[in-house]
Amino acid sequence: MCGGGGGEEDPPDQMDEFFAGGGQASHVLHVLDTNQEKNKANDVAAVFNTVEAVVTRVVRGKDRLGDRCGEVAMELVKRVNSDYGKEIVLLLSGTNTAYQAKSVLRMLTAMVTLGPTQAREVLMKVNWEHDNWDTLSKRSSKKDPPDVRTCFIHFLLSFLFEPSPLVLKDFFSMKTRLASLFPGLMQDQAETVMLVLETLRSKVLENPAVSKTQKMKVFGSHNIKPLLALLKWTGPKKSEGTEGDDEEKEAVQESVTAFLKVLLGSTKHGVVFPDPAAGQGEKNLNHLAKEVLLSQAKPWESVSLSSVMVELVTACPDQLPVLLGVLGENWEPRDSPSWHLVMDLILTVMEQQDSKSIGAGMKAEISVGKVVENVILPHKLVEKVVSVGLEMESMVSTKCLELLEMLVTNLEQFLASLSGPLLISAKAAVKNVLKHVQLASLWGSLTGYMTKGQTEQVMSILRVTNFVVGRLDVACDLDVGQVLKEVELNKERLGDKLKEVQLSALKLFSSITNSSASLQTSSSFLAKLCTEDTLLMLLENIADCEGQEKVSSTEILSGLVKSSGVCLETGLDLGLMVALVDRENCALMATVLLEAIDGKKEMVEKVLALKFQEVCLRNQNQLSHSELFEALMSPDFTPSMVASFLPSSSSEEMFSPLILSMVGNHSKNTAFIESFFRRLVFLFQDVDIFSKQLQSLVEKFSSEFQMFLTSVLSPSSSSLPTPSPSTSSWFLSLSILVQMLHFPSTSPADMTTLVSNLPTDMQAGLVRLAVQRLGRLNRFNPYVSNNTVKSSMVLAVLKLAHKLQIQTPEIQTQFGLASQQF
Repeated sequence: MCGGGGGEEDPPDQMDEFFAGGGQASHVLHVLDTNQEKNKANDVAAVFNTVEAVVTRVVRGKDRLGDRCGEVAMELVKRVNSDYGKEIVLLLSGTNTAYQAKSVLRMLTAMVTLGPTQAREVLMKVNWEHDNWDTLSKRSSKKDPPDVRTCFIHFLLSFLFEPSPLVLKDFFSMKTRLASLFPGLMQDQAETVMLVLETLRSKVLENPAVSKTQKMKVFGSHNIKPLLALLKWTGPKKSEGTEGDDEEKEAVQESVTAFLKVLLGSTKHGVVFPDPAAGQGEKNLNHLAKEVLLSQAKPWESVSLSSVMVELVTACPDQLPVLLGVLGENWEPRDSPSWHLVMDLILTVMEQQDSKSIGAGMKAEISVGKVVENVILPHKLVEKVVSVGLEMESMVSTKCLELLEMLVTNLEQFLASLSGPLLISAKAAVKNVLKHVQLASLWGSLTGYMTKGQTEQVMSILRVTNFVVGRLDVACDLDVGQVLKEVELNKERLGDKLKEVQLSALKLFSSITNSSASLQTSSSFLAKLCTEDTLLMLLENIADCEGQEKVSSTEILSGLVKSSGVCLETGLDLGLMVALVDRENCALMATVLLEAIDGKKEMVEKVLALKFQEVCLRNQNQLSHSELFEALMSPDFTPSMVASFLPSSSSEEMFSPLILSMVGNHSKNTAFIESFFRRLVFLFQDVDIFSKQLQSLVEKFSSEFQMFLTSVLSPSSSSLPTPSPSTSSWFLSLSILVQMLHFPSTSPADMTTLVSNLPTDMQAGLVRLAVQRLGRLNRFNPYVSNNTVKSSMVLAVLKLAHKLQIQTPEIQTQFGLASQQF
């Protein structure tokens, strides 16, 4: 009988006649059933071929053939496995012909494809313990393809093609000899190798129904070696090469690499396990991974093998020390092709490392210091490779610098995931390892890199130094000003990286001045940095850029201005100025800042005079300076005699050189300067005091601004249009909110809308400040009319506070007292 045909367009054949004539399983097996003597091997093989043909026809055309044909096929499966199990095994013997062995394997394959029930029946009934199965994977032949080995491969894979959980459970519990296929793959046809690997990957590794234990059983240590060897697949032995050899080798190599990356590089699908302790616990959770790494002599020599090793160590960072141990004999810095290959492998491994996740997994019982020294910042790698290579010729030092920057990048992510004692321990370990790096020498090489126009190396040194100074709080006497001069001299060589280099150098300065362990910043050093060009560059970045460049420029400018001591300690004036930066006023702001820094000494004296004026205003002091002097010189002096000249504990800082410089530059941009002060007024706790003092400084301001100050001092009889809120600026939003609270005419609904439209992370802070301001007024009494603050406004704030789960004890106390009095 023929197993072909069966398609809708195919003409009727013998198989169709068999089913049409009412053929049964007994008809197919009649020869074997009725033979009184021992069945001959060829006769059995012929019957098995017929069984295969019948079952295969049913599998191909079951929808068209109907239920009866399916019943015949299922009956054949039962009968053959029950009554002829002995013949099945005997025909597989190595002494039997390939034709006879193939008849068995092809018949069984057809049975498995009939459905899960029949697949399980084959698994249960076949005698897997028999020795005849052992030789099948070795029976290769070029004659009469497919050979016995190929048929055996198809048979075993048939259990996996349409896998059901029950079939898989039975399959992996049996002695199927699946792993016996692996050694012979080296000589198999390319399509066979790729079929096996793709099936194992998609149907076993990535199948959630297959347990980790079952995978480990199939892909144990002994079985992985021939799979790794497939990266150098040779294919069938041929007398002479063919044109397709190279293409086939490339296709097989891609298939093997993809398979191994899942097998060894996935803790979810493969045979490797996640280790929260990153290998620093009591147990090694990845013995198999370790064995694989140790078995590779020179992994850097193969691109494919290197990529697999990278995936393995990325999935199992606990095995990084093992890989570095393998590379250790060949990583001594030298300008040779093999060394560069080793370094490229290390760089790729460190680039792929998920330091953030490793840090997030740290717990108190884990030695975070060991994790740093062995995994995140490997001590031997830094000591034996990086520190040595940085002192060598350019090709070597450049690669070592690239690696150092990569290690620092990983460290930043790792440390960002830690806090408390874990962070302290990690930083201590980092400092211990980085002591091998000569930072002063590295810093000294900056000029050389700049004159050569090697901007990547310049940026690497600046990033590393920024990390050491800014993140680790390491004291460094580095002349950033000199570097900025070098940057200016090498503008053309730095090209489009000029601004990035300037920003990084300025960020380093900011780190130095903000570091608790840093040296005190001298005025001469600040003068080198606070040039008009530098300030203008930073302001333009804030105005034009987005994302990290805008954030960095803001941080650097704030660091410079605060270090110069020309803004309020609270930073309110500086924060508002930055919030108002746009392209049109950058030049003016640079001038304002520069004049504040240059004229700081004189302006500080004026600030002190204004402070004295403020104290007198607060204390309603009518005494003159001469009367104060007489009181101080009196032999009967007591502190109470000058009490009216002393600031209260609640007194706040209201003026700075920056604010006075803004006043002095009023004529250069009247509209902008007045807009600044219209907002600044509402950033202080005591709006009235600041407004009164400001009146004495702004005689040259416009009449509209003078009227504005008058209305601020008489809020009950005035109303002001509310400026449009800026959802990106805390300072502008705070100013608008306080203005709304200051003027009783403001609609509570407008205030609620303002807060509700702001980013979520800003809402709570602003409402908390609103609650504090209203609490200090000590005037909330809903039972009487109040010209200072409307009860409806207080209620609106209380509703927002309740929504954001903010406590309001002061207002509650005021309400309680008012209720008692009522």
